[in-house]
Amino acid sequence: MVEKVLTRFTPATDTDTKELLALTCLFASLMFSDIQDKQWVIERSAMLDDFLQEAPLYQHILQQGVVQGMAKGEVQGRAEGVEKERKLRTLSLRQKVLELVQRRFPQQKKLASKLINLIEQPEKLEDVLLQLAFVQTAEEMHACLLDAIQQEE
Repeated sequence: MVEKVLTRFTPATDTDTKELLALTCLFASLMFSDIQDKQWVIERSAMLDDFLQEAPLYQHILQQGVVQGMAKGEVQGRAEGVEKERKLRTLSLRQKVLELVQRRFPQQKKLASKLINLIEQPEKLEDVLLQLAFVQTAEEMHACLLDAIQQEE
């Protein structure tokens, strides 16, 4: 039926006929549930693209899409920025913890480095940094690092 309407009014030369064709395509796209049928409607309505793009409703819908896309991009950008900041903070804290271990227990640096890299949460690394400032022995240092790793799991 849709094909008959589209064939009957094609080529559209006046505004009323173009509007009728546009509405036919719009309602057909809502009516069909099959993806191939929807794709067929999209392909058949391609001849109306220029006309539709000039319509105020089309411009309004397009503007809504632009605003939504910008909002989504802004949220995504913020999330990526927060994640990047968290990674930089984690890296910085790992370096500080390792520097503290190097100064207090230089012979334990290699093992401590491996353990420190297993800690992902910057808050946990801050705790470790504070705790390592008060440990007295290499064994206490190992216990502190192992405890932080276990708490993350």
